[in-house]
Amino acid sequence: ARIEEALGQFESAERVLLAAVEHTSTPNETTNAYASTQSFYERRGRIAEAMAYRELRYEAMAKSDLPIRVIAVRAYDSELFARIGQIESTRKKIDELLEFLPPNMGAIHDGARIMFDLIAVEDSTNASARLTRYEEYMETAGLQILRPMAMLARGKLHILAGDHKSAVEALRQASKLAASHNQPRRELARALRLDGGHDEAKRELEKCLKNAPFDGYTLMEMARLHRDKGRRDEALVYIDKALVSWSDADDAFIPRKQAQELREELRRAS
Repeated sequence: ARIEEALGQFESAERVLLAAVEHTSTPNETTNAYASTQSFYERRGRIAEAMAYRELRYEAMAKSDLPIRVIAVRAYDSELFARIGQIESTRKKIDELLEFLPPNMGAIHDGARIMFDLIAVEDSTNASARLTRYEEYMETAGLQILRPMAMLARGKLHILAGDHKSAVEALRQASKLAASHNQPRRELARALRLDGGHDEAKRELEKCLKNAPFDGYTLMEMARLHRDKGRRDEALVYIDKALVSWSDADDAFIPRKQAQELREELRRAS
């Protein structure tokens, strides 16, 4: 399915994923198949379907995992709601989930709110204190597995504060620690662009597109990069590709609206 998606064969990729869901035989296989299908629909901007598979995923997960882990993972896995503007209602849902966790799991509380408020919504309110506590917990507990997310969050915080050089440093570390994931590298490219490092930003985005040629978020960031360099025609090529990748996205899907607005801006500039 990932190969088909990388080739732009979205309908074929969807058929393969749905077939995989039908042929699972264990709770773990089912959970993984639902998670892959959820991620596919998220990338396509089909958030309603992603939400449906999200719920199926956690129903399957509950059959073989600890309830407290299911609650924690659900609280962390809320980014898709930000894609359709459900901000306050999602914050309330996260808080309701976290009430089921023991008081001594404060780091989970901070991590969930960092994932949603800072990484997904880009709201830096209270983020600095939360992130500092989270990093202290990570170091004390020796949980280096959390470092990529912490560095991604730290980079986002620097971007929102306008400190683009510090953002580049943090996001460079995040992209090295999570080399197989595009998000830290894409955010590094964004920070480089904002700091004037356009050539390096382009190289980082090209690496992302090598992994996922039809990733709408990367294509839109590449369009912004070309726009900032005054290359309107090149920017239009990339933004049109992004809109193709989101051609059947939900009407409420905010990134597609942003891509449409950028295309109109570029056309007016002609």
